[in-house]
Amino acid sequence: KKVLVHYRLIEPALRHIRDNYAVRTGIDELAFMCGLSKHYFCHIFKEVIGESAMTYLNSYRVKVADTLLANTEKSISDIAEECGFESTNYFCRRYKIFYGISPGKRRSLK
Repeated sequence: KKVLVHYRLIEPALRHIRDNYAVRTGIDELAFMCGLSKHYFCHIFKEVIGESAMTYLNSYRVKVADTLLANTEKSISDIAEECGFESTNYFCRRYKIFYGISPGKRRSLK
Protein backbone atom coordinates (compact mmCIF):
# COMPACT_ATOMS: atom_id res chain seq x y z
CA LYS A 1 0.00 0.00 0.00
CA LYS A 2 2.84 2.40 0.85
CA VAL A 3 4.44 1.81 -2.56
CA LEU A 4 1.15 2.60 -4.31
CA VAL A 5 0.84 5.88 -2.40
CA HIS A 6 4.43 6.74 -3.27
CA TYR A 7 3.85 5.73 -6.91
CA ARG A 8 1.02 8.25 -7.08
CA LEU A 9 3.38 10.92 -5.73
CA ILE A 10 5.88 10.41 -8.56
CA GLU A 11 3.34 9.66 -11.29
CA PRO A 12 3.54 13.19 -12.79
CA ALA A 13 7.29 12.73 -13.27
CA LEU A 14 6.84 9.30 -14.86
CA ARG A 15 4.21 10.70 -17.20
CA HIS A 16 6.49 13.61 -18.11
CA ILE A 17 9.37 11.23 -18.88
CA ARG A 18 7.12 9.06 -21.04
CA ASP A 19 5.65 11.99 -22.96
CA ASN A 20 8.72 14.26 -23.12
CA TYR A 21 11.75 11.95 -22.93
CA ALA A 22 13.59 13.94 -25.60
CA VAL A 23 13.31 17.21 -23.65
CA ARG A 24 16.16 18.15 -21.35
CA THR A 25 14.74 17.61 -17.87
CA GLY A 26 16.43 17.85 -14.49
CA ILE A 27 15.67 16.49 -11.05
CA ASP A 28 14.54 19.90 -9.80
CA GLU A 29 11.91 20.11 -12.52
CA LEU A 30 10.66 16.55 -11.95
CA ALA A 31 10.44 17.10 -8.20
CA PHE A 32 8.56 20.38 -8.75
CA MET A 33 6.02 18.62 -11.01
CA CYS A 34 5.32 16.23 -8.16
CA GLY A 35 5.16 18.94 -5.52
CA LEU A 36 8.04 17.36 -3.62
CA SER A 37 11.41 18.53 -2.41
CA LYS A 38 14.31 17.35 -4.53
CA HIS A 39 15.63 15.14 -1.72
CA TYR A 40 12.27 13.52 -0.97
CA PHE A 41 11.51 13.06 -4.67
CA CYS A 42 14.83 11.26 -5.23
CA HIS A 43 14.22 9.04 -2.21
CA ILE A 44 10.66 8.11 -3.22
CA PHE A 45 11.54 7.62 -6.89
CA LYS A 46 14.32 5.19 -6.07
CA GLU A 47 12.13 3.37 -3.54
CA VAL A 48 9.31 2.87 -6.05
CA ILE A 49 11.19 2.38 -9.33
CA GLY A 50 14.41 0.84 -8.02
CA GLU A 51 16.76 3.30 -9.71
CA SER A 52 17.36 7.03 -9.75
CA ALA A 53 15.17 9.29 -11.86
CA MET A 54 18.05 10.17 -14.20
CA THR A 55 19.00 6.51 -14.66
CA TYR A 56 15.36 5.75 -15.40
CA LEU A 57 15.15 8.64 -17.90
CA ASN A 58 18.29 7.49 -19.71
CA SER A 59 17.07 3.88 -19.74
CA TYR A 60 13.76 5.02 -21.21
CA ARG A 61 15.59 7.01 -23.88
CA VAL A 62 17.83 4.04 -24.72
CA LYS A 63 14.81 1.74 -25.09
CA VAL A 64 13.14 4.18 -27.49
CA ALA A 65 16.43 4.48 -29.40
CA ASP A 66 16.66 0.69 -29.66
CA THR A 67 13.24 0.58 -31.30
CA LEU A 68 14.33 3.28 -33.76
CA LEU A 69 17.58 1.43 -34.52
CA ALA A 70 15.63 -1.74 -35.26
CA ASN A 71 12.83 -0.19 -37.27
CA THR A 72 14.22 2.83 -39.12
CA GLU A 73 17.15 3.75 -41.30
CA LYS A 74 17.83 6.94 -39.33
CA SER A 75 21.48 7.58 -38.51
CA ILE A 76 22.74 6.82 -35.02
CA SER A 77 23.43 10.52 -34.44
CA ASP A 78 19.89 11.45 -35.52
CA ILE A 79 18.45 8.81 -33.20
CA ALA A 80 20.61 10.02 -30.32
CA GLU A 81 19.41 13.59 -30.84
CA GLU A 82 15.78 12.55 -31.33
CA CYS A 83 15.87 10.63 -28.03
CA GLY A 84 17.27 13.57 -26.06
CA PHE A 85 20.93 12.68 -25.76
CA GLU A 86 23.21 15.71 -25.90
CA SER A 87 25.95 13.86 -27.74
CA THR A 88 26.22 10.76 -29.89
CA ASN A 89 29.19 9.56 -27.83
CA TYR A 90 27.21 9.75 -24.59
CA PHE A 91 24.31 7.94 -26.23
CA CYS A 92 26.63 5.17 -27.48
CA ARG A 93 28.12 4.72 -23.99
CA ARG A 94 24.68 4.56 -22.33
CA TYR A 95 23.41 2.17 -25.00
CA LYS A 96 26.37 -0.17 -24.56
CA ILE A 97 25.99 -0.14 -20.77
CA PHE A 98 22.29 -1.00 -21.13
CA TYR A 99 22.45 -3.61 -23.91
CA GLY A 100 26.07 -4.79 -23.86
CA ILE A 101 26.66 -3.94 -27.52
CA SER A 102 27.13 -0.72 -29.47
CA PRO A 103 24.25 0.86 -31.41
CA GLY A 104 26.18 0.16 -34.63
CA LYS A 105 26.45 -3.52 -33.74
CA ARG A 106 22.72 -3.57 -32.87
CA ARG A 107 21.89 -2.06 -36.22
CA SER A 108 23.92 -4.76 -38.01
CA LEU A 109 21.84 -7.44 -36.27
CA LYS A 110 18.64 -6.19 -37.92
